[in-house]
Amino acid sequence: MKQHYRRLTAVLLLAGLLLGMSACGGATQDNTAAAGEPVRGAAVESSGTVAANERYTLSWDEENKAVFLTDKHTGRRWGTEPTVPALEEGRGNVLSRAALVLSYAEPNALGPTSVTSTVGAGRNGRVLAYAVADGIRVEYWFDELEIGVPLTYQLLEDGLRLSCVPAEITEKSNRVCAVSVAPMMASVPNGAKESWLFVPSGSGALIDVDNVTGGLTYSEEVYGADPSHNVLVTRTNTGSVRLPVFGVKHGSDALLGVVTAGASTASVEAQAGNERVRYSSAYVTFAIRGTETTEVTIGTVRDICIFSEERNSEPLLAVNYYPLEGDKASYVGMAERYRRYLNAAGMQSGPVTEQALYLNLLGGIRLQRFFLGIPYRATEALTTLKQAQAIINETAASAGVQPVVKLIGFGSGGLEAHQPAGGLTVAGAMGGIGELKALASYCAEEHILLYFDFDLLHFSRSGSGISRFLDTAKAPNRQASRLYPVQPALRSPNTGFPATYLVYRDQLPSLAERASAAAVKWGLTGISFNTAGNTAYSDYGNADGAVKGGTDTQYAALQKTAADRGLSLSSSEANAYAAVSSAHLFDVPLRSSGFLAFAREIPFYEMVFKGCVPMGSEPVNLSVDPQETVLRAAEAGCGLTYTLSGSFKKDYLDSPQPMLGSTYYADVLQTLPKQVARIDSLLKAVKGAAICSHRILGELREIQYDNGVTVLVNYGDTATTVVQGEVAARDFRIVAREGTK
Repeated sequence: MKQHYRRLTAVLLLAGLLLGMSACGGATQDNTAAAGEPVRGAAVESSGTVAANERYTLSWDEENKAVFLTDKHTGRRWGTEPTVPALEEGRGNVLSRAALVLSYAEPNALGPTSVTSTVGAGRNGRVLAYAVADGIRVEYWFDELEIGVPLTYQLLEDGLRLSCVPAEITEKSNRVCAVSVAPMMASVPNGAKESWLFVPSGSGALIDVDNVTGGLTYSEEVYGADPSHNVLVTRTNTGSVRLPVFGVKHGSDALLGVVTAGASTASVEAQAGNERVRYSSAYVTFAIRGTETTEVTIGTVRDICIFSEERNSEPLLAVNYYPLEGDKASYVGMAERYRRYLNAAGMQSGPVTEQALYLNLLGGIRLQRFFLGIPYRATEALTTLKQAQAIINETAASAGVQPVVKLIGFGSGGLEAHQPAGGLTVAGAMGGIGELKALASYCAEEHILLYFDFDLLHFSRSGSGISRFLDTAKAPNRQASRLYPVQPALRSPNTGFPATYLVYRDQLPSLAERASAAAVKWGLTGISFNTAGNTAYSDYGNADGAVKGGTDTQYAALQKTAADRGLSLSSSEANAYAAVSSAHLFDVPLRSSGFLAFAREIPFYEMVFKGCVPMGSEPVNLSVDPQETVLRAAEAGCGLTYTLSGSFKKDYLDSPQPMLGSTYYADVLQTLPKQVARIDSLLKAVKGAAICSHRILGELREIQYDNGVTVLVNYGDTATTVVQGEVAARDFRIVAREGTK
């Protein structure tokens, strides 16, 4: 597909969507959508029910321009404005009554402006409603800005669907940057007891709202920050948003939000204790244009943001809202409902064979060497393929279980982004293709699952049919996306290492096809596209790739390419679109991003996939506190992952992978067998079962499974005694239901 380059305009970075709102002047706008006249039914000009089924009604409030979902059985209402009065007197203000928040940029402005639909459309424009199948289409016309945004609300059998077609967003001189949809749908009054916001940071986290003062904000991009925007990168991103979900709990009711279309272009936002709004809420913001921060001097040095002329290319943006009540009004109930959604969308429903031991074996590393005083970089083996076989054999024997194994960095550049897909070869330093075939044969004989990882996304030099000059993804400023490792102390790029580029996204299918063909030729039955499964990025060299558009569909095509050749696919730190199609998940997140607003971390990610997809934890041996990681794995019901190498040299510490000092397998084997044995006993007790209850009792966690087994995890430094018996300090106990084994 041909490349499209258009004019770019500089504006400031998006900020404070709900904290500082204003509107600007301009001319009026007609009702013609950018993609032609949209399908509309009859105008809805009075309040009343617009759709109903056995459980719910969907209604329109003409006076306040609000949409409400009502549970017929309980009477509980959720709406675009809060339905539960704030603890303070009064109905709230324009912020709490907004159906959407629009972020836009004027042609010559230095930065974007945000305005609520309450002011921009309700007071200074028009809000028009039309009947559609099972619901209502509401068009918010910001007449003074010459911008129109349509939202469609449709009743589902068990909830509500809110959707927007980006092509139907109209604009003239002003440019739409982002749209926050229904920011008060999942809301609760500030100070409400037994109430919290759920956000999907890493494994998952809760924000309590009963004791927050001064206001706290949270915002993370779904599937992580866009690396095409020439940002600093780190090797660890376990705190990223892997699942496009959010929610709120209030008393005996809860509401789960699931981004069902356009997730890669979304951010999950939360406002807790906002004194102006009087409500705490979680919601989604969809990016309509890409932005990139850069530093310029305009009198003084300041950060500005370049935004793309290309708009969000997704055909649809949508969020489903699922009300939950009673014992289902919990984060466990949210995980169960999301799992049912994924099962209906094609994820296996189990049962599956769960594994206690996962191994990441590191191949090579590129180091600076000298020949006659002339520096050069060469690939050296961290682990040869012969060493890999020995490590697999020794760990299996010592732990008493067969591992699931992944080979990472065995291509031309080792762990460094060198040639795309590792040059589609196996580096001679690690033993070459012949020794890989021997290892594959050994694993097949021993019934050990072996995966070979190909990094399809990153490269630093031309190769594999990919040119560094012609085949790089483009940032919003039309420059090649360029990344450097972070200097942690300075938070600045470490230019002492080669720049890393992102592959032009149109080339990914070809790379995946050739990688899959190579894997089959080498005698492998398993393959991994780790980076494609945990990284979503934009490519403004192709309008279809703007704002990370089409990430999930593109990965599905890559997965099908591997499956068509009979290959099993695994993923590491997997985003939702990769997790649902994986046979095994390595390096699943056990922690959140550590945001200060988080009151509690929860294993939501694992609750979703437990019993459906076998999982291995974050690498135990790379943890600051390995025993805590084992406990978190026990709490989450997943196996243990170890990242290992066959050798260690001091100069490895000078590489961009400082974790290498903790990977030497001989050191890890001192503690691995006992750790794995404990987790293996747990997984055998809860084989194929799902978590049906999770309670946080101080330092103790009580996890109940639907097969009757209870697991008690004690994070405290002293033993604790409960009804089921004593749980030792920093340990866990498995309690089987009477009559079970």
